[in-house]
Amino acid sequence: MSDPDAEVHWFKLLNNSTKSQKYIMFAPPPGHNYEEFQTPVWVSNYVEQDGWWDVHTAGPIYAYVGRQYGDTKTGRVQVESAAVAWVEDDSEPPVFELSIKPNGAPTLTKTQATSPTPGAFIVKTGPDFPEKDANGNSYVLGFGKTDGATRKVAPCASRVAKKNESVPVKPVVQLHFFPSDATPGDFIDYKTIVDSSKTGHINFAGHMEAKLGYALHKDEGEEWAMAYTKEPPVQQPR
Repeated sequence: MSDPDAEVHWFKLLNNSTKSQKYIMFAPPPGHNYEEFQTPVWVSNYVEQDGWWDVHTAGPIYAYVGRQYGDTKTGRVQVESAAVAWVEDDSEPPVFELSIKPNGAPTLTKTQATSPTPGAFIVKTGPDFPEKDANGNSYVLGFGKTDGATRKVAPCASRVAKKNESVPVKPVVQLHFFPSDATPGDFIDYKTIVDSSKTGHINFAGHMEAKLGYALHKDEGEEWAMAYTKEPPVQQPR
């Protein structure tokens, strides 16, 4: 098993549009099921015109639990407990139990069981799971990736947790760039944004040896141009 802290995926956005603006990155919902899972912003950054934004992350996929503040359309989610799920092609994804501590904090416990669904870890809740905290905020589960800038797990997908259920979470390892003022953890309308065909879509399928995905945001014609290389980006002085 590889080093979970090693930075293995790099992304570089080049802003050649007509203005300086803020960009977000986000992932497709598990199994492309946008009706069951909400999509939060993974990372975001302000990029000057003709500037660039380097994004990097380690290899593991994380299972996480946390809380949702607001509704599933305009709210946001915050990660409180996370565990490596190691969803790899040759792995048996784990099964986790979601429980609530006496102080109201959600926590994940890895069990001895493994998921029967290829590529999907499972999160289970019991019959006494409370669903909401003392302030009425819903508990949520989902998957996340580390933000290389902070080394913290940031949410990529979210689902409200219900009592006495077993939820398979099958991450889709793709990412999108999009101009937006949203911040990490904010919910976005995944389907509307992606259906607009105005995202920079990072998809390593067919580029399995690539370590770096380039996204060029242009000012005319097709809005985005994508490219892939086997080498991580050279760090350039600002």
